[in-house]
Amino acid sequence: MSTSGPSRRFRLTNGRMDLEDGVTTNQEEITSLAASADLNSSNVLQNDSDVLESVSIETGSGKRQDNPVTDTPIHPAILHWKSHEYAVGYSEYMTWEDEKNEGCMGFFSSRFFLKLSAYAFSNDCIKAERIGNMAVFGDKHLYMVGPFWPCLIFFTYPLIFAVSGWCYYAVVSEFNLISQIAWVIMTISLIASLAFTAFRNPGLWKRRREREDEAWIWNEQGFTWRPRGAYFDSECQVVIEHFDHVCPWTGTAIGKRNLASFHTFVALVFLNLIVDIMLLSGAGF
Repeated sequence: MSTSGPSRRFRLTNGRMDLEDGVTTNQEEITSLAASADLNSSNVLQNDSDVLESVSIETGSGKRQDNPVTDTPIHPAILHWKSHEYAVGYSEYMTWEDEKNEGCMGFFSSRFFLKLSAYAFSNDCIKAERIGNMAVFGDKHLYMVGPFWPCLIFFTYPLIFAVSGWCYYAVVSEFNLISQIAWVIMTISLIASLAFTAFRNPGLWKRRREREDEAWIWNEQGFTWRPRGAYFDSECQVVIEHFDHVCPWTGTAIGKRNLASFHTFVALVFLNLIVDIMLLSGAGF
């Protein structure tokens, strides 16, 4: 159900709505509109020459209500949040460059890892798009790393290589060729399953402004309709389909697109660990 007020023209300049008639409203109305204005990529105005008659407000229930636009300051971060292709959460820091200007908040805190991402993925050598707290590579958004990628790069992989290298040098290198090949295949499978888990899109949910199924639920953090099983993760700052959990060992969230490879990785971790311990124990280590 929608209602409409008198047509009021405005222009958007540097994220601020300016009314041509100069009329303003009280601060409570301004704050309410700034928080709920539905501004997507098709109606965000970019310069003084663009004029819009009214703005559409979308409530938490998904119903839209047309209202006259007021003289409302709209923060660029709100425009970025509401217009994003994916169901990301609100953040004042829209890019990795923005994140660089934020002070580090505690060693090994979430903000600490985001600061590392900011410096790692916004330089001349490595460029990555920011979607929530995920660092995304490529236009198709197929490959990415989660916010805890330093744990993956500086702990999980080095631990696998160290233990496997020690086991091969101390024991496996003395085996016959067939036994060595079998051990190498098992170890490479472990490394590959971790890569498929850590560097793949876990199932980022694209924003849905319309309720396409009666079973769908409105998610306020992601500003989207979502199916059951898709949840907003505060660490990754995005809605993820079939969300399971966030695994610091892999550095990322576990969801629809990497759950199978994660289960494979866990199984191979136990298999490799048992085999390597038995080999090292038998060799007297």
